[in-house]
Amino acid sequence: MIEKQFIVLVKRNFSCNYHYHSFQGTNGFEELCLLDSGFEEFERVLFSDTSLTFERSIQTKEVNDSLNLTIQRFLIRLSPYFLLSPAHKALEWLVHR
Repeated sequence: MIEKQFIVLVKRNFSCNYHYHSFQGTNGFEELCLLDSGFEEFERVLFSDTSLTFERSIQTKEVNDSLNLTIQRFLIRLSPYFLLSPAHKALEWLVHR
Protein backbone atom coordinates (compact mmCIF):
# COMPACT_ATOMS: atom_id res chain seq x y z
CA MET A 1 0.00 0.00 0.00
CA ILE A 2 1.28 3.47 -0.83
CA GLU A 3 0.54 6.38 1.46
CA LYS A 4 0.55 9.86 -0.04
CA GLN A 5 2.04 12.48 2.21
CA PHE A 6 2.66 16.16 1.76
CA ILE A 7 6.07 15.71 0.12
CA VAL A 8 6.73 12.01 -0.50
CA LEU A 9 5.09 8.73 -1.38
CA VAL A 10 5.95 6.13 1.22
CA LYS A 11 5.24 2.42 1.11
CA ARG A 12 3.27 1.49 4.21
CA ASN A 13 5.63 -1.39 5.08
CA PHE A 14 8.64 0.94 4.98
CA SER A 15 9.74 1.93 8.46
CA CYS A 16 8.77 5.57 8.25
CA ASN A 17 8.99 6.96 11.77
CA TYR A 18 9.79 10.10 13.69
CA HIS A 19 13.51 9.65 13.11
CA TYR A 20 12.99 9.55 9.34
CA HIS A 21 10.78 12.65 9.36
CA SER A 22 13.15 14.36 11.79
CA PHE A 23 16.09 13.71 9.48
CA GLN A 24 14.17 15.01 6.45
CA GLY A 25 12.85 18.02 8.37
CA THR A 26 16.26 18.90 9.76
CA ASN A 27 17.77 18.56 6.31
CA GLY A 28 15.17 20.94 4.88
CA PHE A 29 15.62 23.31 7.80
CA GLU A 30 19.40 23.44 7.26
CA GLU A 31 18.84 24.22 3.58
CA LEU A 32 16.47 27.03 4.56
CA CYS A 33 19.10 28.43 6.93
CA LEU A 34 21.52 28.63 4.00
CA LEU A 35 18.95 30.71 2.12
CA ASP A 36 17.97 32.88 5.08
CA SER A 37 19.90 32.99 8.37
CA GLY A 38 16.75 34.28 10.07
CA PHE A 39 15.54 30.67 10.30
CA GLU A 40 18.30 29.85 12.77
CA GLU A 41 16.26 31.21 15.69
CA PHE A 42 13.86 28.24 15.31
CA GLU A 43 16.45 25.48 15.54
CA ARG A 44 16.41 24.93 19.31
CA VAL A 45 12.64 24.75 19.70
CA LEU A 46 11.48 23.16 16.44
CA PHE A 47 14.37 21.25 14.89
CA SER A 48 16.73 20.08 17.64
CA ASP A 49 17.15 16.48 18.81
CA THR A 50 15.00 17.25 21.85
CA SER A 51 12.00 17.87 19.59
CA LEU A 52 11.90 14.10 18.97
CA THR A 53 10.75 13.47 22.53
CA PHE A 54 8.77 16.64 23.18
CA GLU A 55 5.12 15.89 24.00
CA ARG A 56 2.75 18.84 23.71
CA SER A 57 -0.07 16.98 25.43
CA ILE A 58 1.70 16.99 28.78
CA GLN A 59 2.92 20.59 28.66
CA THR A 60 1.35 23.53 30.43
CA LYS A 61 -0.88 26.01 28.64
CA GLU A 62 1.90 28.59 28.85
CA VAL A 63 4.43 26.28 27.19
CA ASN A 64 1.98 25.40 24.43
CA ASP A 65 1.05 29.05 23.90
CA SER A 66 4.72 29.93 23.55
CA LEU A 67 5.23 27.05 21.11
CA ASN A 68 2.22 28.17 19.07
CA LEU A 69 3.72 31.64 18.73
CA THR A 70 7.06 30.16 17.67
CA ILE A 71 5.34 28.01 15.04
CA GLN A 72 3.37 31.00 13.82
CA ARG A 73 6.55 33.07 13.44
CA PHE A 74 8.24 30.17 11.65
CA LEU A 75 5.34 29.79 9.19
CA ILE A 76 5.37 33.51 8.44
CA ARG A 77 9.12 33.39 7.73
CA LEU A 78 8.62 30.22 5.66
CA SER A 79 5.87 31.64 3.44
CA PRO A 80 8.15 33.25 0.78
CA TYR A 81 9.95 29.89 0.40
CA PHE A 82 6.87 27.67 0.42
CA LEU A 83 7.29 26.40 -3.15
CA LEU A 84 10.82 25.16 -2.43
CA SER A 85 11.55 21.55 -1.47
CA PRO A 86 13.39 22.47 1.77
CA ALA A 87 10.25 24.25 2.97
CA HIS A 88 8.20 21.12 2.26
CA LYS A 89 10.61 18.96 4.24
CA ALA A 90 10.58 21.28 7.23
CA LEU A 91 6.81 21.62 7.14
CA GLU A 92 6.33 17.85 6.87
CA TRP A 93 8.32 17.44 10.09
CA LEU A 94 6.16 19.97 11.91
CA VAL A 95 3.00 18.24 10.68
CA HIS A 96 4.25 14.89 11.97
CA ARG A 97 5.14 16.41 15.32
